[in-house]
This record gives sequence, structure tokens and C-alpha cells, in this order.
Amino acid sequence: MNKLLSLFTIGLLLLALLAICGCGSSSQSNSSAPPPPSALIGRWDAVGTTSSATAGDTGMLITTSTPSGFSGTLVGKPFSVTLKGNTGTVTGGGPFASSTASVTRTQIQFSITVNTTIYTWYFDQTASTTKSPFSGKPTVTSMQILWDASLNEYAISVQWDRPTSAGNWAFDIQQNGVDLNADQFVDTTHVTYDANTFSRTFPFTAILPLVTGTCKVALEDASYNSGNGHWTDPYGVPAWTTRAKVFTNTLAVPKKQ
Repeated sequence: MNKLLSLFTIGLLLLALLAICGCGSSSQSNSSAPPPPSALIGRWDAVGTTSSATAGDTGMLITTSTPSGFSGTLVGKPFSVTLKGNTGTVTGGGPFASSTASVTRTQIQFSITVNTTIYTWYFDQTASTTKSPFSGKPTVTSMQILWDASLNEYAISVQWDRPTSAGNWAFDIQQNGVDLNADQFVDTTHVTYDANTFSRTFPFTAILPLVTGTCKVALEDASYNSGNGHWTDPYGVPAWTTRAKVFTNTLAVPKKQ
């Protein structure tokens, strides 16, 4: 009887040791471990709410994935990542070329260093399909000039019928015979994006010479003529491809308050 109790006790101790060292079966997964290749295939989005670089919805479609890397399109531009463990370097992908990629079981991160500042896009998988959920081209639904008293700056708010990609934007403002390449005056650190309304707000630095009245705003700079414009949806579909299609409107400039 004592021998049986001793064997039973030894068995319990072995089971405890197995549980502690993780040698037994467990329902928990290591979030830092690379996911199986098939898990990466699908649609991924990085939704940022602040800064001119990351405010917006950056879309990635992963069509091919192996243990050593993955590839597809990033804002409509072909890219690939070769992984060593959980990290790698991006090849292609337009402005994301040479950025650093990091992969976990639940998220993909791309990081770029610009003048010692690190910008990071956090991609979450939104669907297993590798196609955009949108059809046609993105369309502006409203645009207005605002006065931001907290910043003591004018701002322009542009709302679309769908998300638009971060980092892609341009403005041209005409007022009182002066033509301004207004994107040069954007207060880049205070750009914001509202994922619920698909609107982005761009404050202008105080040196932009806007005055109360009206102004004409075009969503491209004066040098744009044809080709894919600065504004695209998350998966690279441009809002227009010719100057004649660029959204232009006359807006009221409110008083500074």
C-alpha cells in the first residue's frame, strides 16, 4: 500500500513538473512566436489617428506567406518581407521600402526612422480575403476651413466616403490672387484622423496667410497634372488620375476666435 502511495505521489510530482516547464499540452500560445504562414494571408489595416505620416488607414494585402517571409501589396504597391525569426526588412512598398517589419501572432508592425523620429504602423488583420472591400474610387463628401483656437491655427477638414491612406495628401489654396502650395504649411504633428467619419483634419501653421472671407481649395498641389494623385484609399485606388477630376471647392474662411 505504501509503495502504491509513493508511486502515486511521484506521478503527481511529474505532472506538476511537466506543467511548469511547458512540456505538457497547453491551451495558451506564445504571442511572440511567429504565426503559421497561412495565418498571415489576408487583409491588414493600420489605423492611425495622429501625425501626418500615420493618420489614416494604411492597407496591406498579403497574398503569399512562407516560414521565411511574406509578400503582397502595400497601399497598392508590391512589397515583400524576408524574415529572420520575427523581424525582417521591407523590399518595395513605396515609402515603406527598407522599413523594419516585426511579426507576432496578432499584429504586424512596420517602423521607419526619419531624422531620428521613429514612425510605426500597427497592422491588424481585418479579413482573410486578399481583396479590397471597396469598389470604385474614393469620393469627397465634405470639406471645410476651421479655426482651431487651441492651436491658434486655421485647419482644413476633408471627409470621404471611405478611409483614405495615411501620408498621401496635398492642397492648393487660392485667395486674393495668391496661389499657395498649402501642404508646405501643414502643421504635421497635429494632423488627426477620425476612423468613424473617414475625415482627416490638417491644421496649418500660423504663417499661412489666410484671412477671413473665402478661398478656393484644390486637393492637389499646383504642379499636379495627371497620373495617380496624392489621395488614395487604403489599398492604393486613387481618387483621380487627371487634373480635371481633382476635387475643388470654394470655402468660407471663418474669423479667428
